[in-house]
Amino acid sequence: MFFVLLFSACFGLFFYIEAIKFSLPRWRWTVAGLLFGPLCMPLLWTHQKLNVKRSQGFNDCRMKA
Repeated sequence: MFFVLLFSACFGLFFYIEAIKFSLPRWRWTVAGLLFGPLCMPLLWTHQKLNVKRSQGFNDCRMKA
C-alpha cells in the first residue's frame, strides 16, 4: 500500500513540474497524475504539443536541428 501511495505522489509531482514547464493548468495535471499515474502520459504529451502549436501558430514552419 505504501508503494502505491509513493508511486502516485511521484507521478503527481512529475505532472506538476511538466505542467509548469509548458504553462498548462497545474492543478488539473497534478490531480490527473495522482489519480491515473502513467496512463495520462500520452495525453500530457498531446496537450504540450498543442500548446506549442497554439503559441507559434498552426501555419508556421518550425526547423529542428
